[in-house]
Amino acid sequence: MHTLILDQYAHQSLFKRLLGNMLTSFAWAFWLYLWLPLFAAITQLVGSPQVVATSAASSLIMELIVTLGSHAEMVFAMIAVFVAWSLLQWIGKHHRHHALQKQKIKPSIPVLPAVYKQQDEKNWRQAKSMVVSHDNASGHIYKVEIT
Repeated sequence: MHTLILDQYAHQSLFKRLLGNMLTSFAWAFWLYLWLPLFAAITQLVGSPQVVATSAASSLIMELIVTLGSHAEMVFAMIAVFVAWSLLQWIGKHHRHHALQKQKIKPSIPVLPAVYKQQDEKNWRQAKSMVVSHDNASGHIYKVEIT
């Protein structure tokens, strides 16, 4: 059976899993890259003598401000991409939900065969597998095979 919606990660294709993992890794690497000047400033403050550390830390903090300023456009662009992607996923999910609602079959007639015995029903309940043949148009069952 071919499912229309893949909600589970393990059921996605290898390409989609690799692409998703690569994008996630890239986003985390970029996020850590933005914090490097602050980490360097903290390291300078903790590890060096105070006079040298203060001047080096202040220059690293200024570097941090310049780096964040220069990357602000990139951050906003990535946020816009993520919001657009989320919006597209939400619209697609909403569309798929309505499409599946339209495909639901609403039986208006009973699906049991016209003539069956109590023993048949008991056998059906105890069977490990069974094949039911029915008419697609009317929904009437015309044969039940217990295997």
